[in-house]
Amino acid sequence: MSQPKLDILMATYNGEAYISQQIYSLQQQTFTDWRLLIHDDGSTDRTIEIIRELAATDQRICLIEDGLCFHSAGRNFMHLLSLSTAPFISFCDEDDIWLQDKLSTQMEVIQAEDNNIPQCVYCNAYVYNLKARRPIGGISILNIVKDLHDVLFANGGIQGCAMIINDKLREKCLLFKGRIAMHDHLITLVNALFGHFGSFSLATHYGIPKTQETNIGKQPSG
Repeated sequence: MSQPKLDILMATYNGEAYISQQIYSLQQQTFTDWRLLIHDDGSTDRTIEIIRELAATDQRICLIEDGLCFHSAGRNFMHLLSLSTAPFISFCDEDDIWLQDKLSTQMEVIQAEDNNIPQCVYCNAYVYNLKARRPIGGISILNIVKDLHDVLFANGGIQGCAMIINDKLREKCLLFKGRIAMHDHLITLVNALFGHFGSFSLATHYGIPKTQETNIGKQPSG
């Protein structure tokens, strides 16, 4: 397989109930020049078996089996980031469903930016709760992030599943060797210090989480 334009990173753990739906939604994307890098963090259910079955039918799906176990979604995603080589990178939660234009929209926006500097393009998300009478309602990001002040005082960070970044931001993030809580917190802070944020007001994915309540869509604004 030739070098794709985009690496999609998926950190998994006991996701047998929903991972196949998420991967199917990736395969339905209108943007197709991607590679899905998956690293499991010690699942005890059928997650790995399901991934292998899907990988056997699509060469873009790559399960990385290196024997490492991090017991941390953040560290698992950072490990995947260190293995990525594409000029653009997207982060994928195993329990979401992406609308078919998510990647094409984000790629169009980020490629129009100055990619000689770190870039992060993100979108908003609707709240999704399977137990509610109206399962879709509200948005996840109430304050749009444009700089470090917004990150520290008005927002708190961008969700990994909402963002797409370039290789310049990846290089900066991988220089950090300290302890992290979550990968998206680090990426947000690094980009606030060294790069540029872009966002848009389109719903691009549904989140159907283990807790039955999560985010669904994603919104670039330059």
